[in-house]
Amino acid sequence: ESGGAALAATRRSDADLAAMALAQHDLAAAVTKAESRIADTDFHIALAEASGNSFVRDAVEEARVRMFEPVDLMSFDFVKESSWHAHEQILDAVRRRDAEAADAAMRAHLRTTREEFTRVIEP
Repeated sequence: ESGGAALAATRRSDADLAAMALAQHDLAAAVTKAESRIADTDFHIALAEASGNSFVRDAVEEARVRMFEPVDLMSFDFVKESSWHAHEQILDAVRRRDAEAADAAMRAHLRTTREEFTRVIEP
């Protein structure tokens, strides 16, 4: 997904930026875990779409389904704030067309997400 973020930084359109910004708005406004999850997914899919690579988009969608299916069976609070802040860093890099920064921001986001999931799975 970090490579997709780098591609998005170089290929994104104004419409792509608008879709990512809308997802961020929706994430900030989300009240429930379900609303947060939908907005979070919308951001990742919009970013993957902006890469202009259908393989990236399909891989991101498939990975999110596989990642969240088992986790959704558990009781936990979605960490909305950390996702929102990470998305802002990614979106800022994509806006600036800074592929290296977009890649690095996505890598950091994935590391944090992995750590958050680990805390849920291994209490």
